Amino acid sequence: MRVAFWNIRGFHLPLKQKGVEDLATKKEISLLAVLETKLSIAGLEAFMRRRFRGWKQVNNFASHGGGRILILYDPLKIQLDTLEVLPQIIHCRVICKVSSESFLGSFVYGFHSIVARRSLWENLKHWGGYSDGAVAADGGFQQYPEAGGAGGWCGGVTLPDV
Repeated sequence: MRVAFWNIRGFHLPLKQKGVEDLATKKEISLLAVLETKLSIAGLEAFMRRRFRGWKQVNNFASHGGGRILILYDPLKIQLDTLEVLPQIIHCRVICKVSSESFLGSFVYGFHSIVARRSLWENLKHWGGYSDGAVAADGGFQQYPEAGGAGGWCGGVTLPDV
């Protein structure tokens, strides 16, 4: 199973949508987290009718406007069980249908201010205690509380090739 994250910074243009779909096909990506889509729910519905046919999606558009987190996945290869959807994070159990390997996936697009991100960090600490296996967290954290950097994070565990 191949998993990818992309801060797309707007997903309205058909050429950009086709490029992402072509890349997912070429690289055999079966789960793609797209951050900062800026899509509306109507825009997402139109997108799903045109692109990634046969794939399913999970999003947090209802909890925060502006299309923050969109998870696209191929249900022939992946079982994705949504555990929690919040404005800054979506937690899922991801199971590879080929290998039966699984992990807790936390897909993040954090708010810009430190104060607004406090609930995100508390939520990550909370969920960190519930995993009995591999954990993957990635996305738009904006800034780590300890390291002060930007980018993704994998919570101190190694993921086997799943």
